[in-house]
Amino acid sequence: MTEDEIKNMLAGLEMDTLVAVKVMGWHMIPPEEDEDGIPWKAMWLDKDNKFMHNDFFPSTDMNDAWEVVLYFENEGWCPNLVNDDSGHWALSFIGMNDLPPCTYQNVWIDFPELWCDTAPHAICRAALLAAPDLK
Repeated sequence: MTEDEIKNMLAGLEMDTLVAVKVMGWHMIPPEEDEDGIPWKAMWLDKDNKFMHNDFFPSTDMNDAWEVVLYFENEGWCPNLVNDDSGHWALSFIGMNDLPPCTYQNVWIDFPELWCDTAPHAICRAALLAAPDLK
């Protein structure tokens, strides 16, 4: 996926799936039935095979999006989530070694193509753009 494709991607299932797989390192357990014939929904399993997520919609749900932010914090990145006077959102991830940890207050993001209408969409877009730098 190219940078332009990520910048133009709308919030929704495609973005959610890419964040789960490419950023979080999760994999999907397909839907199935248990031994009593009761159907199970598809679930996400984390990279350590220890935690299951029934639903994960980070591009539209702020709780799920914040899980992405926490992932980056655990990897040593400092999130900088900002909004403008028009209600648009953008997020950048700054490496902890680049600035004193989270002490900056007036960092302005001047990348109009990165602005989104919602914070969850901005978080997912930034996460997908930053993910290759984590590898």
